[in-house]
Amino acid sequence: MKRPTRFLALLLILLGSKIAHAHGGGALQLSNAPAGPYLVSVWTQTDVLRVGRLHVTVAVSQPAADDPTQAGEPVLDASVRVVAMPASGGPAIASEATTGVSLNKLYYETDFDLPAAGVWQFRFEVEGPAGSGMATFAADVLPAANVGWPVFAAVAVVLALAAWLAQSRARAGGRTRSAPRRPGQAGHS
Repeated sequence: MKRPTRFLALLLILLGSKIAHAHGGGALQLSNAPAGPYLVSVWTQTDVLRVGRLHVTVAVSQPAADDPTQAGEPVLDASVRVVAMPASGGPAIASEATTGVSLNKLYYETDFDLPAAGVWQFRFEVEGPAGSGMATFAADVLPAANVGWPVFAAVAVVLALAAWLAQSRARAGGRTRSAPRRPGQAGHS
């Protein structure tokens, strides 16, 4: 594999892992928190919550028969609503978390935009065959990062192009071109 091709392959692997990581996983915010007859675990993408897009993954399960504080069978037919409320008293943001966008159909997922920094209260409302309940956590939401995903992507593209150009020039430098001869001029042999 040639160097520019290796570089581009590595770039695609890194980008692919970032995209895959956005579906499921992340920073654990709640672990087997009681929500009525269910236990709820919640992950947010990323560890530090910032103004802008927030990806939330929710697992809903029945309590284990031998230890009700541990997750038992997953609940796959629940309705999960995520509500984010700023502690400052601004308007709440609500979004349905579904298994439709989840790579692993055991998780309910949603994305929404957090418009302001500050302390936010997150509420997870679960309704299913065994009843309904809710679980909550609070988190500090920091201002948006100065360098975001578009800047990273632009830098990666520029670096990939620079590597490709350098490799192309190196290959072209290995070939020698002879100067055009004028009519009547003898060649050097």
